[in-house]
Amino acid sequence: MKRIFTVIITCLLCHLAMGQSVKIGEQDYASINAAITAANENDVIEIRGQHNLTAVVALNKTVTLQGEDPTTDIISNNGSTRVINITAANTIIKNLTIQGGTTSSSTGGGIYANNVSGITLDNLIVKNNKAKQGGGLAIGGTDATITNCKILDNEATVGVGGGLFVINRNAGGKDISVDIENTSISSNIAKTNGGAIGFDHNGEGDYYVAINLVNSTLNENEAGNEGGAIFTKSIAHTTNTSTSVIGVELYHTTIVHNTLGSGSSGSRYGIYYYKNGSSVPSGRLNIYNSIIALNAISSGTDVNFGNTDTENLYNSILGRVANESGNITNSDNYETAITNAELLLSASLETKEGSTNETYTFTGSSIAKDYFKATAKDLVTEDALGQTRDALPDAGAFEFVPAPFDPVNTVFNTTTSTQYYTLQEAIDDASAEDVITINGTHKEQIIITKSLTLQGDDASEDILEGLANQVINNGSVIQVSGGDIDVNFNHFTVTGGDAAGNGGGINILDVTGLVSFADMTISGNTTSTGHGGGISAVGSDVEIVNTTIENNTTQATTERFGGGLFIAPGLSLAEGATVTVKKTTFNNNTTAKSGGAIGIEGRYKNGNPVALVLENVTIFGNTAGNGGAIFTKAADLATDNTQSNISLVVDHST
Repeated sequence: MKRIFTVIITCLLCHLAMGQSVKIGEQDYASINAAITAANENDVIEIRGQHNLTAVVALNKTVTLQGEDPTTDIISNNGSTRVINITAANTIIKNLTIQGGTTSSSTGGGIYANNVSGITLDNLIVKNNKAKQGGGLAIGGTDATITNCKILDNEATVGVGGGLFVINRNAGGKDISVDIENTSISSNIAKTNGGAIGFDHNGEGDYYVAINLVNSTLNENEAGNEGGAIFTKSIAHTTNTSTSVIGVELYHTTIVHNTLGSGSSGSRYGIYYYKNGSSVPSGRLNIYNSIIALNAISSGTDVNFGNTDTENLYNSILGRVANESGNITNSDNYETAITNAELLLSASLETKEGSTNETYTFTGSSIAKDYFKATAKDLVTEDALGQTRDALPDAGAFEFVPAPFDPVNTVFNTTTSTQYYTLQEAIDDASAEDVITINGTHKEQIIITKSLTLQGDDASEDILEGLANQVINNGSVIQVSGGDIDVNFNHFTVTGGDAAGNGGGINILDVTGLVSFADMTISGNTTSTGHGGGISAVGSDVEIVNTTIENNTTQATTERFGGGLFIAPGLSLAEGATVTVKKTTFNNNTTAKSGGAIGIEGRYKNGNPVALVLENVTIFGNTAGNGGAIFTKAADLATDNTQSNISLVVDHST
């Protein structure tokens, strides 16, 4: 048994080793550092599998470190040092996860680049790294391009920049730009300032630093003191002493849900610029087409414009702000004090099929939709998820793109020849007396408060089905109210209502115009506590023609009427409400109490008159405790207490 066990373990280790590889072309190498040592300039080093290291990867040649899939191709340190140290110009790292690096006495737990002429980081996951500053990344005196990356769950244990730390270096010999695009920086922590991004000058002011974010998302980062998302510290440029070395530009960027630590006495939850004294020039800040909100929920600020030289603020949605006056030079089309009731952001980061990036999405009802007026920069053609932006781009990293219309289950305003995604959307957009046509099956609960016609082509094929959601309309599939309106329902089925109040299928309340039904089917609806399993008509004139009302139920064991149809006087029609039913069938409707097919409650609301007229109506197979077909309970007429307030006329009916 011992020999067999040894063979199994040996084979397993061989299999695991085969899952890891480091190659240049067809040549295998024992380690990443060995491949770098052997590499020529501009070689591509292919890395597969997870590599658990105890030593730093010394990227000292102009090469590319490249995986295939960052979720499976991983460079991981055991927590004894940073993962990658870059000292060569024009290096590229792509399609990898960089994780587990720790340096308690230095910067850049995951990746550190200092005074090199340029680096490119593409499609990386940089996570679970720790450093004194720049838990995930530290960039000093170096141009950097960061695209399609996720920087998350990193920590600056002593200073600034939980996700990314940027610093200018006189020794670097040039102005630098850190360009961040299609990237999410999430759930990072800084001991002091700048939960996502922190900039410090280290007393060096010979060169400018530009941090540019495009189509990027900074969310759920935390700073111990100030700047839950972004923190900068200004210093005057050595030569141009009236300007600060630091500038940040946000373009189609979303900054939300960042916070300050529980022990913080700070108040700048989103963006904070710091300068030591009034003689220090303010840092540059430009904001275009961005969302910066939901960071400071009840106090503090999302953006504090104090200590900033904000040259441009365009097409942007902001939450709580401070010190706008005197700090913004050019602006157009921006709003403040915006909440999520207007933004309607998704609960968490989302992606879409074919994209590796993540951001917050929103619906077409968001204030961010088409939030565009002033052209201040060249338009970005795609959003963070690769979707095409239209001529009126949305604010933030996401562009709302309507889904294709369902080719079978359609909603059209026939009057205006306009197609809609939902029936309620079409109703809300309709003018009085418009005709809305539905085809196919629609699962929705709707409210109608205006005159219109809602029609299908065939009640056996065109169906409006409830959602069994008692929050909407108390569960009724259709609710009609609004006073003097005329509403026509033609040629479709209403089913699946589950109401907590009146009208499992349709609830009509105090309509002083006319609600008419023609060639309809009202079937399979329920009310658990109210009247009228199929239809409830209170204080309203209603006409029902050539319609089938079947298999509807009133469930309550208390005194509730009308398994199929409930009729009662209301408050609006003092002269009386009339329900006329012609060429209609009531079949297999049920109530635990009274009126299996039809129940009339004259005592409801008041003593106003109510009339039911039946012409060529068939009523059969209905069930009730009292009155399997029709049950009435009258009250004294309000204007004459010697007369009943219920009138019933039956003509050529069965």
